[in-house]
Amino acid sequence: LVSRGGAGVPVPTCEVTVGGCEEGLAYEAIVMAMNAEGWSDPSPASAPAHIGTLKPRAKPQKPEPPRLTALGAGKLKVTWSLPEACPPIEASQVQLTDVASGTSQLVDASSGKLVAVGAGRTNFAAPRLEANIVGASDGVEYVAACRVRNAEGFSEFSSASDPVANPLADVSGMQLVLHQARAGKLVAVGAGRTNFAAPRLEANIVGASDGVEYVAACCVRNAEGFSEFSSASDPVANPLADVSGMQLVLHQGPSSEVPIMEPIGDGKMKVKWLLPEGAKSTMVKLRRVGSQNWYLCGGTAIPEPACETVAAGLEEGIEYEATIAFLVNGRWCMESEVSRPVCIGTKKLPGLPDKPKEPRLTVLSEQSGQMRVRWQPITTVPALTGCTVRFRPVGERAWQYVHPTSWNLIEKDEGFVPAPAAEVNVVGLEPGVRYEAMVAFRNKMGQGPFSTSSEPACIGRPVQKLIRCTYCFNDYDLQHSDYTRDPDAFWCPLCRFRHMDPFNAVIEPYGMLLCHIVVRPNINFSLDLPDLKAWRKEDQSIFMRVVKMDSDNCAQMWPKRCHFEANGAEVFLIKEPEEGHVRRDVPMNISAGLKPGLNTISITIEDPYPAGYVISLVRTQTMNAQQIAAQTPACNEEQAKARVMTLLADTWATPVDNEEEEEITCVISNKLKLRCPLSFERVDIPVRGDDCMHLQCFGLGAYLESNMKMRALNNRWTCPVCNTSLRPQDLRVD
Repeated sequence: LVSRGGAGVPVPTCEVTVGGCEEGLAYEAIVMAMNAEGWSDPSPASAPAHIGTLKPRAKPQKPEPPRLTALGAGKLKVTWSLPEACPPIEASQVQLTDVASGTSQLVDASSGKLVAVGAGRTNFAAPRLEANIVGASDGVEYVAACRVRNAEGFSEFSSASDPVANPLADVSGMQLVLHQARAGKLVAVGAGRTNFAAPRLEANIVGASDGVEYVAACCVRNAEGFSEFSSASDPVANPLADVSGMQLVLHQGPSSEVPIMEPIGDGKMKVKWLLPEGAKSTMVKLRRVGSQNWYLCGGTAIPEPACETVAAGLEEGIEYEATIAFLVNGRWCMESEVSRPVCIGTKKLPGLPDKPKEPRLTVLSEQSGQMRVRWQPITTVPALTGCTVRFRPVGERAWQYVHPTSWNLIEKDEGFVPAPAAEVNVVGLEPGVRYEAMVAFRNKMGQGPFSTSSEPACIGRPVQKLIRCTYCFNDYDLQHSDYTRDPDAFWCPLCRFRHMDPFNAVIEPYGMLLCHIVVRPNINFSLDLPDLKAWRKEDQSIFMRVVKMDSDNCAQMWPKRCHFEANGAEVFLIKEPEEGHVRRDVPMNISAGLKPGLNTISITIEDPYPAGYVISLVRTQTMNAQQIAAQTPACNEEQAKARVMTLLADTWATPVDNEEEEEITCVISNKLKLRCPLSFERVDIPVRGDDCMHLQCFGLGAYLESNMKMRALNNRWTCPVCNTSLRPQDLRVD
């Protein structure tokens, strides 16, 4: 397959073998024919075909962060990688963001210039993986992000790259970055011998201008190449000598022209300054770097002779800057320059907002159907611009969105709640329905991931969804889950858990320790087991069993992924099956991970629809085939004779009085073999199912032993004659 430059297939050939096709991707073909008059119109497209298992079509995943490199003189180079996708990646877009101002622009694919969003040709055709950017400002830190596109649409933008800036040139136009290794003189980049041989760890620099502040950075090299430059050192300057020979030392502490800031932790920062002569008060203002809004420190002016103050309530990882003004002769004047930026803790890099904490739901009014969603804003760079709120009834698969102005629920995302709002009131909700919510934060870089779902909340009492269990004949509340199968075949989860594994029978009447319909993916609770030691001595165990509510059998069904922790330690982890493999789901014995007394349990479920599962913890007693056989009921002679006569009656031919009313019936065999279809030996204890419609019996011992040896739990308990579900309680000795 080639994008262009192919050749026609000469006649009389009427088939070709196409190479270079991807597995799992559906292809279709058209053909055109040519004679002396020219080409025909293309044929209709063929039926799609694919190699191997067909992959689902979807937008590409978010790419890895690109790499940004400074080339000097307003030039930058960005490289990126393409993720795997179906359909394949067709193009890429590169976005460059000014760290200080938060302004984002796209890179033009033809010229490499920075253009506004929606202008120019900004798509780089695959498989291109790098681009040179021109027109970037020297001395300005930039970060890059990229996104990719296939036939289904664009992916999200990647996380931001590490910040990079081209160095500023000095007055002579030379970049004072490296100095010559042998002479210690300052040279331009690319000139002189600038490599210091290892293990040398220091150097003396000559030719630096007195009275000029310098910072230093270094990089190291091995056989694979150079590392990136380190962060800049603290600024240092040699003092200037005046004409009389006295040295004018450059002071790096506070002054009346520029204050200094010192982080002291716990969201606090100390601001220092020198009080000029005649000043009666000092006004200290702070702001986040890049913000246009100043905030008055302490809310009022600071009277003399104070020359320092503490600013509280600051956010860690955010750079702040300060300025001061003095009250002299009744007038505010002498406003200083902006101080050097300082942050508390590690500086946060620009990027998408992190995952928020789960929001909280509060019922406001039962009459008007209102709930309040409240969340906790986080610190991001750039600052938050808003929050997207999702809402749905517990158990529903589709999410709805909260409209940012009307607060009604809508099907599509039409905006976000602008910052700094931290709550929203949702209207138009139904009483008796449990609801849950999620939130995601936005900034100028885009929208971050959604939080986990909140704790459910309900206006009034939840409405019950009752259904009758056909085994125990009790009503069962489905709560938020759905059951779409035949109601006459419904077994409640309690009965399913009790009959799931007869070889590990649930101890009655108090063996059901927990039965819970999953609401949230994170389940935390305490389990008190004061008699655990005594249970272990009696060969009793505790199992975790899981079923799907929308099912008519007792099969063990784990979610896509399940993590079980007890008392802070992992007990087991159920992983998603590898592609092309089938996972064998069996209950998990958790006895070894528990302790006598109070246990703290944490269960984490990852699944597209966790609300469809029911989990349980059961106390069980090990049973062997002989013990189960002893509990199997037997038919007396009269009952057995009547049953056989009933089964044979269906095979007797009956005269047909009216040919128009003749029906087609299924005739079963009326032969009874004395050999067991499982062991192929003479039947010792003949059994058949209570609902089986055949004469043939099989051996009780052979049936129980074959099921006990079968490792696939969900394939057990099937009649060897008619393949119907047949558990030990349904067996009858004939």
